[in-house]
Amino acid sequence: MPSLTDLGFTKDQQEKAKDPRSCLEFKGGEDEGLKRVHHYIWNLKSLNSYKQTRNEIMGADYSSKLSPWLACGALSPRFVYHETKRFENKHLENESTKHFISELFWRDFCHWYCYKHGSKVFYEYGALNKGNQWKVNIDIINRWKNGTTGIPIIDAFMRELNFSGFMSNRGRQIVASFLALDLKQDWRFGA
Repeated sequence: MPSLTDLGFTKDQQEKAKDPRSCLEFKGGEDEGLKRVHHYIWNLKSLNSYKQTRNEIMGADYSSKLSPWLACGALSPRFVYHETKRFENKHLENESTKHFISELFWRDFCHWYCYKHGSKVFYEYGALNKGNQWKVNIDIINRWKNGTTGIPIIDAFMRELNFSGFMSNRGRQIVASFLALDLKQDWRFGA
């Protein structure tokens, strides 16, 4: 397995301590992903309350935080699905476990949608060529990216992303909607 140096990380990057503002330190690899699954599903039993807590915006355990490991292939959605079904067999299926599984299905739907439509998903009006008349104002886009719009919730979410590399699902929805629907800026600058 290549070292971090082999992968192009500088010594400073490798030695940098976890940012104290981050709620969860991401460590890559399958072993770390499996630890997170075990912690979230089995230690905390958070699947019992997922539907009620998933839209919270602060903390390490209100949602699974499995996205980084799923995104890079260190965890498979199939494994997470089967762990969830195992949890249901032991602790009963409920609205939260069903909702968690539906989120895994949505994730796969989006992957297959992108696979089907290819680069068309990044066309100005999307794969179906329908949409708004977008504007491009680099000053507005940069203020959005830097968390200096003057809208406290938008700025807080964007600063969190810039500082920690993470933003909650609800935060991502709010800032994306603000960029495209309120500021009318080309959504691809937020992609």
